[in-house]
Amino acid sequence: MLLVENRMSKSPLTIKRDDSFQTALNLLRQGGVRHLPVLEGKKLVGIVTDRDLRQASPSPATSLSIYEIKYLLNKIAVEDLMVKEVITVPPTATIESAAKLLYEHKIGALPVVNEKGELLGIITETDILETFVEATGLGAPSSRIEVEMDDKPGTLATVAQLIKKHGINIISVMTIPATTKGRRIVVFRLATTNPSPVRSEIEGAGFAVLSVAE
Repeated sequence: MLLVENRMSKSPLTIKRDDSFQTALNLLRQGGVRHLPVLEGKKLVGIVTDRDLRQASPSPATSLSIYEIKYLLNKIAVEDLMVKEVITVPPTATIESAAKLLYEHKIGALPVVNEKGELLGIITETDILETFVEATGLGAPSSRIEVEMDDKPGTLATVAQLIKKHGINIISVMTIPATTKGRRIVVFRLATTNPSPVRSEIEGAGFAVLSVAE
């Protein structure tokens, strides 16, 4: 199932609120991650990102010595930098709802928590993109047909039947509203590298094929 709990990282790197800036920076670099949930025990109390650390870093034009910089950075606690009002998701949330939150709030990750606010994992924009690639069947030899049709019950099924006549499996289907009211654009990912016969069939039935590609 396309639920957050099936796609999240279950053992993300974490940090404590009283850890130093330098500790957070080292964790991000060593772990190759961009987000660190901040914990108090098992409970999520904040999140700190690579962007937060960059913004708090001294300017390259500073006159301070490297020793002075390190001293000052070790005086900065994670609690001073972290986002305290964290946007989270439960493990049973759908991938679509998680993607919507990332898009709406312009963030790169969502800590996954239980009803007690305890951290269970983290799901990132990369996890969402990987899920999207898998769901659309882009990893296998295939082709893509984009069709514009009336936004009416049964229309999608009609086109699917036209594809079925050629014995070709539909790997995935995506739809978005067309610019014309009452119309939709439907993108079929098909298990074939020769979509020309299907295109001819669909166009012959009076549907507008907008594009064909691999």
